[in-house]
Parts: sequence; C-alpha cells; structure tokens
Amino acid sequence: MQQRIIVLETLLESYQNESDTIEKYISLQQKRLQQLRQEKEKVDQEFSKTQGKNNKVFYYRVIEGLTQEKTAEKLGMSSRQIQRIEKNYKKVIK
Repeated sequence: MQQRIIVLETLLESYQNESDTIEKYISLQQKRLQQLRQEKEKVDQEFSKTQGKNNKVFYYRVIEGLTQEKTAEKLGMSSRQIQRIEKNYKKVIK
C-alpha cells in the first residue's frame, strides 16, 4: 500500500511539473500573440496611409513578402519605381 502511494505521489508530481511547463508555454505564446497584434495594428495604420499603387507595393512587399522585382513585375513597374515608393513609406513607418 505504501509503495502504491509513493508511485501515485510521484505521478502527481510529474503531472504538476508538466502542467507548470504547459502554463509557462501558454504564457509565452500569449505574449507573442500580443506582440503580433501590436505589429499588425502598426502595419494596418501604415497601410491605411498609402494609396493606389503605393498601397499595392506596400501589400506585396510587406504582407506577401515579394521581392522588389516580383512586385514590379506584378504591377507593371520598374524595380527602381518600387524602390522609390518603398523609400517614401519607410520614412513614414520610422
């Protein structure tokens, strides 16, 4: 009987440790989620400041992660035009 109690106590301690680990992980993930929400809010604010092709450049470069060349190709522009547009909205973001 005593041996069974020891085994049960050991299992309980193990489950408590696992529970603590899971709670720490959840807490970290909640913090990361909050950071991502703040980043999204900032991107949304900046996105709302852009217009027309600038808006599309911002979307393709920042949201979709396309290269300047791919963005230029999709929008029928040159890479240099994309660079100029990016330079302008990077000033606004900082």
